[in-house]
Amino acid sequence: IVQSRVRFCSKKVYLCEKYFMRENWKEIIYVLQTDFKVGMLENKFRDDIAYCLRILGWKPYNGSVRREVSLPIGNNNSIRPDFVLHKDSKEIPIEVKRPGNDCNERQEKQLLSYMRQLKSNVGIYIGSDIRFFYDDPNDSADAICVYKIEFDEDDNNGITFCELLSYDSFDKEYFELFCKEQYEKLDER
Repeated sequence: IVQSRVRFCSKKVYLCEKYFMRENWKEIIYVLQTDFKVGMLENKFRDDIAYCLRILGWKPYNGSVRREVSLPIGNNNSIRPDFVLHKDSKEIPIEVKRPGNDCNERQEKQLLSYMRQLKSNVGIYIGSDIRFFYDDPNDSADAICVYKIEFDEDDNNGITFCELLSYDSFDKEYFELFCKEQYEKLDER
């Protein structure tokens, strides 16, 4: 009886968490939907993305999300990712482009440079969709898109996005493992 009750409670907690992640995804879509309808400028879209990160628990006041952090390159140069997620001394860069912008090779390389400066095998691109990039540390190839989320309330990948990036349960190693598994699935094809 105890084991069945534990399984029941575990399932109930899991369903409750799924419900909250679905609600978070709906809120994110609600916040961003007008950005896509009116051809929002990149700066305003970045502000809305910052708000969406707060929905997931990333807060500027505690340093868990930082905007336009200057990353030094050499003596006189620097690069600035739009956002850096920071938890437990681990960081993930986020590059944001205006809504409707399809990711191109130059933007991928821009994100890759942020990833390498932060020594991160993962990065996030947000434009016409959300993309997770993975850079396999065991090869010399550039990072590739391993997971895509459409800005659609019914896209279940959006729930996965919220689960993976919810601050309270965020674990960079788990996020990297998720991206690595997606990479391996692509590699199998």
